[in-house]
Amino acid sequence: QQQPPRQQRLHRPAQQQQQQHQQQRLRLLQRAVTTSTTSIILPAQCSSYTTNSDSTRRIAYTSSSTCDSSLFGTTGTWVRFVSPAGTTMPTSAPSTSTCGTDAPGWYNGAYPSTAGSTTTGT
Repeated sequence: QQQPPRQQRLHRPAQQQQQQHQQQRLRLLQRAVTTSTTSIILPAQCSSYTTNSDSTRRIAYTSSSTCDSSLFGTTGTWVRFVSPAGTTMPTSAPSTSTCGTDAPGWYNGAYPSTAGSTTTGT
């Protein structure tokens, strides 16, 4: 019988050892993988709101401005800002004639840090 070359004989144990290690890691990973689902009950404002996606409402928009009292009205309402309007209201007073209006508004408060929570601001 012919023996394999010396170089092949040296590499076989290393390959076998590497395969054994990979199999051990796979078994450990299979045992370690778990899934869990956490659900929270979201308040109504998370699903019932006015969406604003108007690009002229971005704080950087200064091309023209109008006096608009109809968009948000005089009563409080939940508004979700989405691109291209931006993603949040500014938290400090913007310059006049920005956001497509003569007198832009801002949120004077801290934004919630947890999904489904509400903060108080004006």
